[in-house]
Amino acid sequence: MLRDCWYGEGRVARVEQCRFRIRSVSVILHAGLARVESSSARENDVEISRSVLVPYSAEAMFDLIEQAERYPSFLPWCTAAEILERNDDWVAARLEMSYAKLRFEMRTRNPKRRPEWLQVRLVDGPFREFRGDWRLVPLGDLGCKVTFHLAYQTSEGLFDRVAKAAMDRVSDSVVDAFVKRAEATLTPLEATDFVDRSKA
Repeated sequence: MLRDCWYGEGRVARVEQCRFRIRSVSVILHAGLARVESSSARENDVEISRSVLVPYSAEAMFDLIEQAERYPSFLPWCTAAEILERNDDWVAARLEMSYAKLRFEMRTRNPKRRPEWLQVRLVDGPFREFRGDWRLVPLGDLGCKVTFHLAYQTSEGLFDRVAKAAMDRVSDSVVDAFVKRAEATLTPLEATDFVDRSKA
């Protein structure tokens, strides 16, 4: 199944086909432009890919994604988060998630290369397999392209089915949540450039 999701008003073009000038699309970039691709080889297998263009630097977006300790402040399904390890190459975290009055915990240890990519790798949690990949591509003064790919597999138990329902909800809205967080906390590159020019 393949579908395109657009933030803001109007349908423009797919991410791969975008060619634009910064002033003509600043509103569209500020709202975000995303493409969603999902597939399922088996009933318990889920694979989702999303791409979004945002008017923020790759470094700022990477830090927003990497700082898992702040997730509970803007991800409603994440009730607690703790950083277990952090250095230039890895970040390990423990996340508590809540869905339908059921709580479960995930522990991850995630390789990273700022500001290019971060890989989410499950250490412990209610999934047979779980792999997430964030990739960021700078677009100069326009901001950056953020791509999120998630693949996971659950087993047949009741708890696992509930965990899958929770993750289905999360995976469908996680990129939206990060875009909204960026809009609330980051300064668009165009606005920064304008301020710098006005001071010259």
